[in-house]
Amino acid sequence: MLVYNQSWVKAPSKDLMKQAAPMWNMWKTRQQPFTTLEDAQIILMIASKGRTMNMIMYTSRVRYLVKEEYKSHDHAWKLLSAGIPKKFLKNDDGTSMSRADFMSSPYTIDAAPSGYLMAFLDKPINWIGEPRPNSLILQRNGWGNIPDKNVPKLSKASKTLLSAATEKDELEREILQRKDIGPREKKSLISARRGQGIFKSNVNLYEDRCRVTGTSAKRHLIASHIKPWALSNDEEKIDGFNGFLLAPHIDHLFDDGFISFRDNGDLIISTKLNKAVLVEWGIPVSLNVGKFHAKQRTYLKHHREKTLQK
Repeated sequence: MLVYNQSWVKAPSKDLMKQAAPMWNMWKTRQQPFTTLEDAQIILMIASKGRTMNMIMYTSRVRYLVKEEYKSHDHAWKLLSAGIPKKFLKNDDGTSMSRADFMSSPYTIDAAPSGYLMAFLDKPINWIGEPRPNSLILQRNGWGNIPDKNVPKLSKASKTLLSAATEKDELEREILQRKDIGPREKKSLISARRGQGIFKSNVNLYEDRCRVTGTSAKRHLIASHIKPWALSNDEEKIDGFNGFLLAPHIDHLFDDGFISFRDNGDLIISTKLNKAVLVEWGIPVSLNVGKFHAKQRTYLKHHREKTLQK
């Protein structure tokens, strides 16, 4: 299941916000720059009031546009099944999706209870291109109306983010396909992968702020796994000692192995990281983030050996 992570909308990172911009502008203006949808569509649920965006499901070869307001998850299913031929509504294993499948999906459970149901191209940013000033597109609002001719290529940063997000979405797909656990366990593990749910609550027991930025506002922090989620067993995936509360841009550096920490708290900087990033983000090279619990140090050892880019 190809998923657009909620953090792409909520995170303050400039590059992350670029990814969300096309969806936001289409939502705000109710504009539709294309009339036919092609392979690999994304169906999004967007909250009516908070305007927060939750990914709901993936379909294949959809040629019908769904853009309707829904009042409940059941209503969303009715709109979805009415707007898209049944043969195109598929579960991750390729079987036909039923109402029960839709309602029990962890993505549906996490989605907004009311809002707008919309369909987008698989990777809308690839189709739409980089943003241009509104002055260049007259009164049309932002990305949503940029024509599909001569669009600029993706920036390197945007390509990296799309690649990383796709890889993480595949991990969530693997969870949904597991047969040894039920829907509740699947939801818990997916929330843990996203740095939310019970995992974030467990990390909160030992961490109270981002160790690098000092930010303590929990709503703006991500519970980041020390030992990568993909390499952890089910117990480690939700272990509070296997995580830090990090600001989104610090989570990116830590999760991708551009930084790590010594047992005494000293910052380790990968040789692969452009040092200009540290200057631009105000991260001191000599930073010490404080002491770690013994169990955290065990996970950190794994991070230094397996995740840190040498």
